[in-house]
Parts: sequence; C-alpha cells; structure tokens
Amino acid sequence: MAEVLRTLVGSGWCAEWTRRCGPPFRNLPGPMWGAAAYEEVMALLVERGLGEIREQRLTQEQLLRVFVKGAFTALSQEAKEALKDMGVPSWSFGPPRHAATTEPPTSKTTAKSRPPDSAGGDKTGSGPIQCRERGLSRNEAKALPASSRGEAEEASPDAVEASRVSEREPWSVVFHGEPVEDVATYTSLWQAAERVLGERGDPGMYTFHEKNLKREGKSALGICNKSACSGCTKQVKASVCFAEKGPLLCIEEKGCHGKLQPPSGGRLWTCAEAWALSGLDAKRPRVTPKDVRDALQAHQLQVRCTNTQLRNFVVRFNRTGPSQSGKGNLTLSQVRNAAMDYMCESMEAWATWNPWRLVVLPCPTLEVDRICVVWTCPGMLRRAACLQGKVVKLAVDAKQKIVANEYGIVTVSFLVSSATPSKTWAGTKHTKSIDTHTATQEPFIQALVNSESEANMTQIFTEACNLAERYCGLDLRAQVWQVHKDYAKGIEASRRKVFPYARPCDDYVHMRRASYKVLQKYLPTKTQRTSKDKAKKRASPSPARASTMAAKEEEDFSQLERVIQISREVPTVQMFDAIWQLAFPWLREKSAAAAEYLQRTYFQQVPTESLQKGFRCNATLWGADSLWFGGFWGGILGTYPGSSSGTQPLESFHSYWQGTIKAKARTSPADIFGSMQDLFQKDWAARFAWDEEKKFVTWPARSADALFNSQSLRSAGRSPARDFWEHREKRLCGNRNYREVYIRTGDTEGAGMEGMTTFWVLQSRAHDKVTAAEAIVLPDVAETVANLIAAEGTQLEKWLAKGGIVREGRLELGALQKYMHRYCAVLEGHLVQVSWPRSHRKLKKAVPGKLCTCREFLLHADCEHVLFIKALQNDPTASMQNIPTLRPRGRKRKGQ
Repeated sequence: MAEVLRTLVGSGWCAEWTRRCGPPFRNLPGPMWGAAAYEEVMALLVERGLGEIREQRLTQEQLLRVFVKGAFTALSQEAKEALKDMGVPSWSFGPPRHAATTEPPTSKTTAKSRPPDSAGGDKTGSGPIQCRERGLSRNEAKALPASSRGEAEEASPDAVEASRVSEREPWSVVFHGEPVEDVATYTSLWQAAERVLGERGDPGMYTFHEKNLKREGKSALGICNKSACSGCTKQVKASVCFAEKGPLLCIEEKGCHGKLQPPSGGRLWTCAEAWALSGLDAKRPRVTPKDVRDALQAHQLQVRCTNTQLRNFVVRFNRTGPSQSGKGNLTLSQVRNAAMDYMCESMEAWATWNPWRLVVLPCPTLEVDRICVVWTCPGMLRRAACLQGKVVKLAVDAKQKIVANEYGIVTVSFLVSSATPSKTWAGTKHTKSIDTHTATQEPFIQALVNSESEANMTQIFTEACNLAERYCGLDLRAQVWQVHKDYAKGIEASRRKVFPYARPCDDYVHMRRASYKVLQKYLPTKTQRTSKDKAKKRASPSPARASTMAAKEEEDFSQLERVIQISREVPTVQMFDAIWQLAFPWLREKSAAAAEYLQRTYFQQVPTESLQKGFRCNATLWGADSLWFGGFWGGILGTYPGSSSGTQPLESFHSYWQGTIKAKARTSPADIFGSMQDLFQKDWAARFAWDEEKKFVTWPARSADALFNSQSLRSAGRSPARDFWEHREKRLCGNRNYREVYIRTGDTEGAGMEGMTTFWVLQSRAHDKVTAAEAIVLPDVAETVANLIAAEGTQLEKWLAKGGIVREGRLELGALQKYMHRYCAVLEGHLVQVSWPRSHRKLKKAVPGKLCTCREFLLHADCEHVLFIKALQNDPTASMQNIPTLRPRGRKRKGQ
C-alpha cells in the first residue's frame, strides 16, 4: 500500500481504466495484478480511512468509479500515523478536493458555501490538471463532460456578461458519443456541434472560440450572439478526444435563450433553421425562395428574414452551395491511403521517369493536429539542377482552404528572370505596358498542410534542402540568398532554422494591404472623419479653419504613406535605418498606437554584427547600438536585382490553377494527389517545358528592345536609352543629363581604381514637364546622391544634413524624395562587389557588373539607365547604332 501511495500521486485515481495503473501492483500478493488487484488495494485504502470511492455516470451504460483521497487535515490520527510510518508525504493529501457531482446546487447554496465541484468550479484544482491528479489520462479526461472534470473555463470578452449570469448553473450533457462526421479540425468540431444543436431545434446563433488545444483532443466554447438573441445567456461547450476506440464527442449546454431578433448582417439562420435547410443541397442550383420557405415550414419554423435577404441567400446558395464550399470531410486514413499510391521509397531512378510523374516523399506527417505531405516530380528536379553555382531566391506561398478540411497547398519555387521579355507595366500608374524581362518562378516542391505552422514549414524546407543536395547538386543552405514570403510567423521561424543566413524578403503588397486600413484608423484621412467631426465642422464659425484642420489630418496619413514607399526603395540599409530613426519619433507624436503597430508587426532592431553577415554595414547613426530593419525593404544593395517583386509571381501563378483543384477537391476530397498529377501532366509539363533542356538566367543576357526606344516609356514618364543618348552632349553652360562621381568606398589607399566606385547620376523620370533625358544634373546634386549611397555612420549624418533631409532632428520628405526617388545612380566598381559578401565567397560572379538604384532595375534587373551608361562605354550589347531617333510631330523640316 505504501508503494501505491508513493507511486500514484494526486487527489484521486480512476478505477475504470486500470491498464495504465498496472505496474504498481505487479508485486502484490493475491490475484493477478490489474483490475482485481487495483480494486483490492482501493478497498483497503477506504478501510484505513484514507479516502472514498465515488461514482459518476457518464451515460446509461458507462459508470466511472473514482477513488478520491481525503484531505490530510481531515484524516484521523491513526491514518496520519500510518502515513508517517509508510513514508508518504503529507502534501500528497493536500487541501480538500471534492469529486464531481451531477446534483444541481440548491437554492440555499451561496457563492461561499457552494461546494467546489458545482458549476463554479474548484479553483484550487480544476481543469485537465485535476483530472490527471485523479489518475485519468489526458484522453480519458477529454472524454468526460466538463462538469465531471470540475473544469472552470474562462469565457471570452464577448461572453463575460453571459458567464456572470449563468456561472452558478451546471452544465447539462446534450450529446456524448461517437461523432457522425470527422472532427479533426476546429471548423469540423463547430459544424458537428451546430448539427447536433440543429437536430434538437436550438434557436441560437453561436460564435465558437478555440480553447484547450491538446495533442489528444480539443474543445471550444460557443456563445450565442446577443445581437441575434437579446438577453441570451446560452453557452455551448463542444469537446472531442481521440481515444484508441475512435473520437468521442461531448456537447454540453447551460443558460437560456432570450428574445430572437430579426436577422441582420451576413448570417441569417439559427442552428435549427440551418438544419432544416441542410436538405436543399440536392436541389442546387435550382433552389427557389419557395423551397426555402417550405423547408422551414416542414420543421415548424417561420421565415424571419426579409424578402431581399431571402433572395440574396438563394443567389449565393445556388452559386456556391454547401457542396461547393471546398470544406468536405477528409480523414487521416483517406489522406494516408491516397498518398501511398504516389509514394516512392527510393528515387534513385527518377531521371528515367516521366517528368510529370508526381512523387510523394516518404515519411509524411499525418497526425491529428498536424498534416504535412510533401511531393515533387522529376521535371522539377531536372530544372532545379540548372541553378548549380548560382544565387538562389526562394519564393514560398500557401493557398489555404482550397482542399477539404480547409487544408492548403504550399509551393516552394525558385525566383528567376524570364528568358524572354513579356508584357508588364511601364510606370507606377499602370496605364502603359511594355515588353521587358520580369521575375518568374519555377516550382520545386509542394506540400499538403493543415496550416503554415513552424513545424510544417521546417519540414518542407528541410525536405527541399535534402532533395536539392541529393539529386540536383545544390547546397541550398549556402546558395539561398533570399526567402520571399508573406508575414506568416511559421515561415519566418522556419527560415531562421533552415536558412539562418538568408535575408527575409517580406512581400510589400501583403504589407500594404494589411496595414493600410489599420494606419487609416490611427491617422484618419479627410474622407474618414466621423459624424461628430462633421457636426463640429458645420457648427464652426470659420469654414476655412475647418478645411485647414481636415487637410492637416490627411497630410499626416499621406506623409506616412510617402515615408513607407520611399524607404522601401532606398539603396542601402543605412539609409533605411536613418529614415525610420527620424520617422518614428514624428509618428509617435501623431499616433503612438500607429508607431507601435508598425514596429511590432513589420520592423525589428538588428545589431550591426548580424547585418554584416549579409550586407555592407560597418557603423550606426546618431549613437544607436542597432539598426531598424524591415523585411519589405528592397534596396539594390541588399536585394538581388530583379527580385523586388517578392512573392507576386508565385501569387499570380497560383491564381490560375487553384480554381481547378478546388473544383476537383469538392467532388472527391481524397483525390487531391490525383488532381495534382493531372495538372502536372496536362498543363505544367508544357508550361515549364520539362522535356526540354533549359538554363536559368540570373539576370537578362540582353536588354529588352523597349528600353532602347519605346513610346510607351515616354508616355509613362520615363525616357528610353535612345533619348538619353540624344541629349548626352554638354550644353553651352557646361551641364548635361548625367554626372559622373568617383568615391573611394574600399579600405585601400593610394592611386588606381582599386577600392573605387563610380556613380553615374541621372534623373529617373519626368519632373515639372521636363523629361528625364532632357533634364540637367547639377554637380552638387550628383555629389549628394552618390555620397548618400556610399557614406556610413557620421559621414552619412553629415550628408543627410547637407542635403537638407534632416533639419533640426526632423525628416524632410521633400528633400528625401528628391535625392532618393527623383534621381537615380548607376553603380560600378568596389561597392557593387562588396554588397553581398556571403554570396561572393561561394560564387564567382554573384551580381551584374552594373547596378541601378531605380525602381525598374529592382523589378527587372534591367533599365534604360544602365543601358545608356553601357552605350557611353561603347559596350556592343548596348550600341545605339541603327536605333531610330524620336522626331517632333508635324511636317518634316527642309533637309530632313
């Protein structure tokens, strides 16, 4: 008995499941150890006055018997002496703990006198911990109703009032048994709960909150929507555990409904109404409003919505319908069986297979809370081998909720430059297009996942590295320079693990789409002013003053927008840090919440030592010990040429094929691998030319013809290289459309070009109705632009002040936009070669010989400015011979 008390600690143990409690009874005399020995020892403990056995009926057939220890202070003196002689510590019989009861509290029970096992819960030992102390495993604890566990759940903020009203009311079990459908995800758990409630005619609209995610199961708390049910205190608790005999679903409820309100917003139907309408799917797409009314009346329910709401529902239902939602049920065994048909233990003979053959990699992860099945094909492996000895840019994107159970497909691709020019926008206004080289993607591996969690993404990245090393001759951990992604935390955490030296390139479009409305809320624009503000304006005696205040509000938001846009394209990480060191104090004055939101979500402070591993960064500004860094920054001396588009090539690639997969996943959720196999064979094999020999180009081998001479460029505010060439000669005053600046950026001293960087400064686009080719570049402007790029530390502070970008500790946006946006610089020499120190240690030629700071070069790895400088240097690839010259419109002059 002493061995039992020392081994089985806790307030009590379950007598029903003795399999896990067998080992302490092995050496006991008498019957075989197990259930009989357990019952004999428990009876002996009760006889000695150390506790009692209590019974809890779960169902009509299932009775749970629990041995509960007595409190040490309530034990008899003989029992205490016996424990002392056996060497059992007194703390194992801690404070009083009561077993659960299904008896509702009487009306005389007060909050202070109420037993801890009532609906309020015992705060000294409630929840799963208490169940484990009683000897229950986690699975068994999850199978019990919450009232049996003594679990005191904390309600969501929206349910505080309902919790206060019904906190003394016990939970009543609505359903306890095997679920009809799969409940592996939270969504399916909520759907199962609503189905059970709908069958019972529950007139509630519940909002479920995720709670208590465990490996063996999960639970969720549902609160009835008060806007739909006035004065409602109804709560629903749904829990599921995954035991050896299968999943067990338990649904409990307490509280009562209030007065049902007319439906408003996007959600129309209660649980009972949704259950009544569940049979309409067979009639889709020919469901009419009369069908809806008849289905409700068949269940003795009235139509509460308006005719307009009903018509809109019917239109949406016929268009999408439950069978088109892409949320069908998909069990783990179905995923496993479907994957086994395409799994291959050995890929040694992959080179002889069809290039479109889908191959599922061995050892997929198929668990209740994590799904990750990785696949590739020989065509992808063959194409990846073309990246040997090159800089690799990975693009990662997931399309969620396109497969059953809301599973998604993650695609890992290589970001490369297109071999031939293609249509793209010529300017920021997206009004003119030209043919030029763009960033495109080549898929490498894909994976079926339940979420973009760190574990899933780490597995995907690791499999990619192993595949590339074994079959493609690539060392991705060394060659990957950038990982282009969105702001999913799991992707960033796995990047740090697998590619710690690759810089994160967070997609700028995702950043602006997510932050725009949030920043508008903190810095409201003129169009967002509230009705109270408008009333003040009407009552103001000075309309001019009111309009000035509105303009000031709009100016704050527009200034922040300009700061974000300009900082994204500044060429160096030091300039990016300088801008935000000055912008954040200003933003805190305007809105501390906006500054905190940006810093918390999109920025991090990185010490110089860490940045030196990937960038040229030797000093900080204004005595700071770190630099501000944002993943959306795409400056040319920190982002590979042509890759500033981020994940957008992969996003657009996903958009065309995910509709096909969605349609097939609806009708046959388990056939996801067969659907992808058909896509590989019928579409991707030809699209990516897996049968052909092909080489990747890191940057364009030849400039696009549109950069030489194009009217679309002129219409977009840019000047083609031919226009720069025509206006290259010095004017009478000695000025011209470019300036050449030499700066020693290396540590070497002395004569010669070693350690020197050459800057050609030009105007990047039209300004004040003067084209970029016709504009003159003054010497002081060229010197300032070049030094803002080359300088660091105190020297950069000096040039920021000299250029008027910093005045009295504040950022001057006009000067910043002039030097960093209106003008651009073509770089050649030392600074170009030291910008990527890690890549140069691995590769012979990591980047092109000339770089440009303009936005177009960031996107396409080519621009008219680089082409013009090559022509000045008599580069045969940029010859301006035989390029037609733009002539003014109208009658030709005599002699022309």
